Amino acid sequence: MKNAIKILGILFSISTIISCVNNENTEADYEVSNIDHEKQMIKQQNFKDANLQFECYEYEVKEFSGSTIKLIMKTEGIKSKELGGILASENYLNAKNNPELKFVGENVQKKNDGNFQFVVNGKMKTESLLIGNGSVQLAFNYDNQTRKLDGELKFVKPDNFEEIKEDVIGIRLY
Repeated sequence: MKNAIKILGILFSISTIISCVNNENTEADYEVSNIDHEKQMIKQQNFKDANLQFECYEYEVKEFSGSTIKLIMKTEGIKSKELGGILASENYLNAKNNPELKFVGENVQKKNDGNFQFVVNGKMKTESLLIGNGSVQLAFNYDNQTRKLDGELKFVKPDNFEEIKEDVIGIRLY
């Protein structure tokens, strides 16, 4: 019963958000609104130290121009040893309705320190979810020949992602 009430609350929130979105918004049906933006800016500074709770091998780099990157991940392919396929479940990214998680980053910055060549802030979306600029970061190395990257995708945890204890969700990309 408690879960049914939570689900009804989430559905009501979603329908309210959808009804308020401008029809010209082609990015997604609604934007995540349950992230405290004041905390988000504080958390963003801590992306570097965030834990990587998940990993993903199933992705495709659609574009990397040196200044822009577009990445598509299979939602079902995001796994965790401790949390299993939780991000693919109905209460999270919902792989059934959102099979792809897309990341778009502009203004890729070259880095000379640490483990990665590049870092970029961007946004992520599925068919029905948008996590906007400032709350998503990708640090990565890129191999032009194989079109593969080695990196870390981190984003501020939406409040309704209850089973994840950290403030930032980290996905290791191989």
